[in-house]
Amino acid sequence: MKSQQRRPMTRNPVRIALLFALLLPISAPVVAIPVVSVQGAGPVVSKCDPPSWWVGHPWAEVQLLVRGKGLQSAALRSSTPGVEILRQSSNAAGTSLIAYARIGADARPGAVSLFVHGQHGRTPVPFTLLSRPDPTGRFAGLTPDDVIYLIMPDRFADGSAANNGAGVDRSHPRAYHGGDIAGIRQRLTYLKDLGVTAIWMTPIYDNDDASQDYHGYHTTDYYDIEERFGTMDEFRAFVDEAHRMGIKVVQDQVANHVGPKHPWVQDSPNPTWFNGTVEKHSVNPFRIDAVANPSLDPKAMRETLDGWFAGVLPDLNQDDPDVAFYLIQNSLWWVEATGIDAIRQDTMPYAPRSFWAKWVPALKAAHPKFTVLGEVFEREPKVNAFFQGGAVRDGIDSKVDSLFDFPLAFAMFGFLSRRQEASAIAKILEADGEYPDPMMLVTHAGNHDTDRLLTLVHGDPDALRLAHVMLLSMRGAPQLYYGDEIALPGGEDPDNRRDFPGGFPGDARSAFESIGRTVEQQQTFANLKRMLALRRESAALRGPLTTPIVATRNVWVALREGGGERALVAINNGDVPASVDVAADGLGKRPVDGLMPTRAIRMQNGRIAFTLEPRSAAVVLPARVRTRAGR
Repeated sequence: MKSQQRRPMTRNPVRIALLFALLLPISAPVVAIPVVSVQGAGPVVSKCDPPSWWVGHPWAEVQLLVRGKGLQSAALRSSTPGVEILRQSSNAAGTSLIAYARIGADARPGAVSLFVHGQHGRTPVPFTLLSRPDPTGRFAGLTPDDVIYLIMPDRFADGSAANNGAGVDRSHPRAYHGGDIAGIRQRLTYLKDLGVTAIWMTPIYDNDDASQDYHGYHTTDYYDIEERFGTMDEFRAFVDEAHRMGIKVVQDQVANHVGPKHPWVQDSPNPTWFNGTVEKHSVNPFRIDAVANPSLDPKAMRETLDGWFAGVLPDLNQDDPDVAFYLIQNSLWWVEATGIDAIRQDTMPYAPRSFWAKWVPALKAAHPKFTVLGEVFEREPKVNAFFQGGAVRDGIDSKVDSLFDFPLAFAMFGFLSRRQEASAIAKILEADGEYPDPMMLVTHAGNHDTDRLLTLVHGDPDALRLAHVMLLSMRGAPQLYYGDEIALPGGEDPDNRRDFPGGFPGDARSAFESIGRTVEQQQTFANLKRMLALRRESAALRGPLTTPIVATRNVWVALREGGGERALVAINNGDVPASVDVAADGLGKRPVDGLMPTRAIRMQNGRIAFTLEPRSAAVVLPARVRTRAGR
């Protein structure tokens, strides 16, 4: 999600895509249960969130949001041992009943006998208790060793025409194109071969079918999956197969706001469910800096936390205890129901940090290794660092594990497009002390909210390949954007969300196969794959220490250290050869060029020297690393 006015590639916020839908239990399929009233004209029940919970889960007090009609004076009662209703309340319209139930130690898996009792009868509420899933191979979290691959499901691959539905139109850049979970699953071998260890998909929540919500950020149901993307069973099968292949899964969640067509917008569960109303609300000015420093502009800070995204996306009020409980519980449900390993939380700075300080510990209590990755679209390291957990700021530790390193991305954009010198990158790295844990940052060179990397470097494939070398030799966990491995171009949204060639019926060629790639695409793919292999084999390239040695207008040379190893990374972004002459300390007696051909490496008097060709890079490693990673 864009953070608008502070980005160098600012777009009209109204054009920004949002997404998210939800899935169903991992232990058993959800069965549609007809809800009828008994003993006369009782209350009407249309939905219960969540549809299920787990016996023995640390989150033992469960909120039940019952939706329907005639609930004003109704009461929810349980006759199932181990399930006790603690407290409840209804909204004035009688369309929502919020109840809290304790799941005791004596509760057993199975259907729960829950009824809403009204003046003239009672109505069953569908709710099931499940056994907790085996955690083996699930809930693994992310580490700096991972490589994340970002996919927009609708744009990657169409694995099943059966779920396309009406309105699929690949000629329309903002319509649904037909990509789905089945298509991603069919390409897991491709991603494994490339060297990916984690997949982040933009949201799969249910969205409004009448709108162009292919991106998934306009949630209409937090407990349903977008039918165009597949079913809950398909998503669970995808997660399980990815895990068998050693690939983790990151779910994109959106706790800050819902889509404009969400049923709550016209009929909220309580009067303070949202910040403002459709008729009267503030507009988010995207002043993340004011949130990080409230004294800077208190009004901007408040509007950033309470304002509606782009003026149209209803802002949830996380200061309301019922809303906070709902959102925390919903995240817990998705994790347990699907076996995912991490959550990417959209627009994290626009919700109070006091909320995240409750949300993250609840996830960790259930699965200690689970990782939370927050989106903070900000160019200043000090502002960005304010939102990472591990330090008390303004009296709050957000507990959030990881953030996207947008400051570093902007500096790399500047250097590779020749708008800035390499010293801008060094300056960003010098600010690592602002972060409680810079190694947990997720580095990237573009995503679904920026122009594509190839377009940012003016269509120069050599610059794109240099970007991959730089990205994969930085501290933290790198994130790739689908299609960058084949030099897919793309300008502003929605052009940056083009279909992956070969992922859809009727495509003339398939870039999933080497035979279907152009010479330029194959060269980019091979270069990235080789760099991923070098990173996987070299502890230095994944290490915490970066020492810039040369940072001029067109040349970047840095020493990387980690795991008792050292590596030298050199990039020449200029149009003429560049000489490198540095101390060889720690590189061994016979260091090798582990990536690209250079003019002969020379070693003398403890120094290493070589010449970089124009628009080229070299990664100099101890010889044994080259042996493992291969050419």
